[in-house]
Amino acid sequence: MNPFVHLSAQTMTKTIDALARGMLVLDELRKRSPATLAELHQATAISKATLLRILKTLEHAGWVDRADSGAGYNLARAKGLQGAQGAHFDSIQQAAGRTFQELLDQNYLSAAVYVRNELQMSVLCALPADKGVGALQQDRPLLFSAEGQCYLAFCSDNERERIISVLKAAGGREELLLTRDRVWLYQMLETARQQGYIRYSVPDTASGQEVLAVPVLKQGRLVASLSVCRIPGRRQARSLQPDLYTVVQRAAGDIASRIPA
Repeated sequence: MNPFVHLSAQTMTKTIDALARGMLVLDELRKRSPATLAELHQATAISKATLLRILKTLEHAGWVDRADSGAGYNLARAKGLQGAQGAHFDSIQQAAGRTFQELLDQNYLSAAVYVRNELQMSVLCALPADKGVGALQQDRPLLFSAEGQCYLAFCSDNERERIISVLKAAGGREELLLTRDRVWLYQMLETARQQGYIRYSVPDTASGQEVLAVPVLKQGRLVASLSVCRIPGRRQARSLQPDLYTVVQRAAGDIASRIPA
């Protein structure tokens, strides 16, 4: 007799419940990373013993890793953001936490830090993870996003030219844009450097959310892009007003100041 044919309804329900608890833990880690066991327990109401089993399972599966301090848990970095630069990315992620909370509490902004991952920008951390702010919860292309355009504007000239060369060789819409209108790219990048930020309306969101991205610079060197957008339903205006540019640029400076040299 095949034991899998006669699984009881109770067993199936338990399996689904376990999956739901795991997803709940992942959702909380998207909202705050790193998070301690006590914080996750308070947010999810899952017992600490069960949480430990869930976190261990997620860690083995590559979804979660331990914070450097050992006192909390992070969402695992995207593939390509590991290895030798792992500790550096951890330090950026940890530096962003308090600043994210201030942007949320004081300015009703969803915030995310992005780093370059080959030919895309990968989200390193974001807050909050509420439904409707998905504009800051996904990897982004270099040419067609505020985060990517910000990175290209403020990285070194040599790095920029290498990236552009690879994008042209890779084909697709990036190559088409660069072939047809490379002048636009350099005009856009120069404007970004002069004003200190990039504004971009995300086309694949129902509300057409506007995203503002600024560079995170450590001792003059670009380490990441900080992007923000309005949270739907909070202060109805979707547009990012000019007085917020200074707020976001100051936030990027605060993050950079907490990143170890």
